[in-house]
Amino acid sequence: MKISGYFKFGATIGSVLMLTGCFSLPNANASYHAETIPAAQHANQLPSLDRCQAEVSALAQYDEARFQQQHDALNGLMDRSAKYLLTRPQLAADMQATLDSVYQAELAKRCQQIHSELFRAMLAQADGE
Repeated sequence: MKISGYFKFGATIGSVLMLTGCFSLPNANASYHAETIPAAQHANQLPSLDRCQAEVSALAQYDEARFQQQHDALNGLMDRSAKYLLTRPQLAADMQATLDSVYQAELAKRCQQIHSELFRAMLAQADGE
């Protein structure tokens, strides 16, 4: 199955996520090399969106239908977020604060749903289902 090309996240999406607090740039003063960090520890250090994308990609290995559903939902949210970002500068501060919170909550909710779907699919495989 082909996973590359499924995600169309660009600088616009990164900007939305940074403004909503879902994604942050690495600390410029931090000095570490990914290869020196154990894999499990490194996975816990992925930014939220990176972890979410990794988990939805992993879901494809276990359940194609669940993958497609979650992938489409995440892409839809990213598309709506990008549209909001284009309009955001024209909004009043109170509307920006409210909508930033809404998009942040929606992304957190979607990523938790993806995490749960992956966990269920992996448990089902472990149980031989």
